[in-house]
Amino acid sequence: MKLEGATEEKRPSRRTYSDPKAKLAYVADDDVEMRELVRKLLCRAGYRVVALPTGGALVENLSATALGSERPALLVTDLRMPGYTGIEIIQGIRDFGWNIPIILITAFAEPEVLEHARSLGPTYVLEKPFDPYALLELVKSLEAESQACTPVRAHAPRR
Repeated sequence: MKLEGATEEKRPSRRTYSDPKAKLAYVADDDVEMRELVRKLLCRAGYRVVALPTGGALVENLSATALGSERPALLVTDLRMPGYTGIEIIQGIRDFGWNIPIILITAFAEPEVLEHARSLGPTYVLEKPFDPYALLELVKSLEAESQACTPVRAHAPRR
C-alpha cells in the first residue's frame, strides 16, 4: 500500500470538529455502529475526528493529509474491512515514516496477525466487543505517553 493514492473510489468522510486546535484522529471501520461509537468516544476525549467506512477511503484521506502540514495524532482502524485491511494500513503508515499510535479493533484476534501488527510500531489491539471506557483509558494513556516524550532534534540547526 502506498499513501500516494488509492484504487478505490472516494467515499465521503464524516468530519466532526471540536476545538480547531484539538488533535486530529482518523477512524476506519466498515461497521457503521462501531465507527460511530469510536467517533463519539474520540470526540469526547477532545479529538477532531475523521470517520471513514473503508480502508481505501482512509488511505485516500491520509494521502491528502500527507501533502499538508498536519499529521494525525491517532488512528483507530478495524482489522477486516473493504479496500485495505488494518494490517496493510499500518504497514503503509510505517513505510511512510509516521510513528503515530494506532489502535486496531477486531473481532478476529488471531495471535499471529496481532503479533505482526504489534511488530510494526506503536500498535494497540482491542478485541470486539470492547468496553467503551477501555478505549477511552487507552487513548488517555497514549496521550500521557506522548506528553512524557521529549522531542529530540536529529540535526543541529545550521547558522
